[in-house]
Amino acid sequence: KPYCYTEDGDGTGHFYGHGAVSANIADQVLGRLGFDGEIRAKIAELVKYHDVDFKESHRSMRRWLSRLGPEQMRRLLEVRRCDIWGQNPQLIRERTEEISRFTSILEEVEAEEAHFRVRDLAVSGADLIKIGYTPGRGLGEALRGLAAMVEDGRLHNERVSLLEEGVPATCC
Repeated sequence: KPYCYTEDGDGTGHFYGHGAVSANIADQVLGRLGFDGEIRAKIAELVKYHDVDFKESHRSMRRWLSRLGPEQMRRLLEVRRCDIWGQNPQLIRERTEEISRFTSILEEVEAEEAHFRVRDLAVSGADLIKIGYTPGRGLGEALRGLAAMVEDGRLHNERVSLLEEGVPATCC
């Protein structure tokens, strides 16, 4: 944070961009401590976005979910909740209520999108093309069929299972 310190005309200190700078520092330190790349990336991402201003809307939450995924989004909200306790005590109640509202929106969006989607599959259209599918309507139908089988519990969302068991059931 000190690397980003600036003062405005009134002498008030600000730390613009400290999230990104702190994320880089966290990544370097975690690397020196021997953490693997996946853990480092997740932690650096939380540090980077820990103070971002969320809009209280389903649309905004869907964008954040698309960027971070539900598990990481929950972690980020918890990091923010903890960060609030280290800030102005007069604002703790208001800001924790804000985090509670964001959490409620997250739960609502997750409930709306609880069904399994093609983009959640462990295989892609490119994988099916490699085994003989041609781009077009049939490819899309095959992917939707696989997603339906995963959602129904007939298949596990694992690459091998989808390609060996699922594709013949949806193929040609």
